[in-house]
Amino acid sequence: MCDLSGPSVTLVRHATLVLETSLGRILVDPMLRAAGTSPAVDNTPNPRPNPLVELPLPPEEVVAGADLCIVDTRPPRHRRDRRGGGAVSGWVVDGVYVAGDTIWCPEVEAAIATHEPHTVVVNAGGARFLTGDPIVMDTRDVAQARRVTTARVVAVHLEAINHCIEPRAAYRAIEGVSVPEDGETLR
Repeated sequence: MCDLSGPSVTLVRHATLVLETSLGRILVDPMLRAAGTSPAVDNTPNPRPNPLVELPLPPEEVVAGADLCIVDTRPPRHRRDRRGGGAVSGWVVDGVYVAGDTIWCPEVEAAIATHEPHTVVVNAGGARFLTGDPIVMDTRDVAQARRVTTARVVAVHLEAINHCIEPRAAYRAIEGVSVPEDGETLR
């Protein structure tokens, strides 16, 4: 539920979020499969089946009452050399900027400067393949986000898919970054 001070953000698991906003209940990037029911992402350092962990609540509860569902389908900026994707696919509602699948790049910095959100939700975890740079934000990127804004920075996308190799503890070590557990709601 949304309290009087603004929207709430619930991390369901990985990048699956539920936002209670003035637009209603927004379900973001729903991944509702049971643990271990999908193949591992190929060519990664951790060849375990996905998701790595169970949902913290039944899928029916996650989708119940959803007014809007947003799925990240645009090709994101996944690599620092600009060959690994296109425009950043984030969006802002009620002062919450959900950056989506991206690394730290000028477009993300510009979105923060333009929209001046009070909360910035970033897909972190340093997801990567056996070769090359991370394809979503790593600890260096999240620390940079924290340096350029006074907004609350929330790191999600952690410990649930085999190519996300940086643990929650690495992000909790960054001053000013919130790292929710699966099923946790931030207001």
